Amino acid sequence: MCFSTTASLTAGAILCATSVVAIKNAKTSGQKILGFTPFFFGVQQLIEGFVWLSLKTETFASLNMPATYLFLFFAQVFWPTWMPLVILSLEKDRSRGRILQYIAGLGMFCSLLLATRMILFPVHSGIDNHHILYTFITPFHAPAILSVIYLIPAVIPTFVSTTWRMPFLGVLTIGSLIASKIFYGLYALSVWCFFAAIISLVMIYIIRHLVVADEENEMRRLVF
Repeated sequence: MCFSTTASLTAGAILCATSVVAIKNAKTSGQKILGFTPFFFGVQQLIEGFVWLSLKTETFASLNMPATYLFLFFAQVFWPTWMPLVILSLEKDRSRGRILQYIAGLGMFCSLLLATRMILFPVHSGIDNHHILYTFITPFHAPAILSVIYLIPAVIPTFVSTTWRMPFLGVLTIGSLIASKIFYGLYALSVWCFFAAIISLVMIYIIRHLVVADEENEMRRLVF
């Protein structure tokens, strides 16, 4: 996480463990895919824990670059593609599904764009004011444009979805982003990833609801 090695590793372990339980309890492929989302957030937090270790302990210094790039792979490349595809896998409304397909296409473009930036230009991570600061050393500076391109596939699908409580998840995500930008500024990337990871626990609650709803529907079919 943004504040300490222990917090990052602890959050990652909890997310991974609770996600495994949710995946085991899921009844459909869409529910299982959704269950992997907090699991991947947990992996991301564990990786940032190693970024912390590489910056604070000489023994782990050699892990700095691979851990930094792995964290940024999840934070910037993975999520714009993964999120719309996950929500699409649960969507039952055809018109909403088509919208999600278009957004997924944009997400893949966004992932490719950000992956290319990571490959072509160096990235630096360092501890600053008790947070991890990720610096992209590029000849251009277009954070507003990149943020919009990123947010559309990473967040907007939650508002398009008709799945139970998914828009609520979107509200929490947007709220955490605004809070991260206002209160943490330069460190928003690290901080928002932590908030988003914690918020992803809502997905486990959603899975539980969907499983119960499916079981109730099955009982009704058997009765009638």
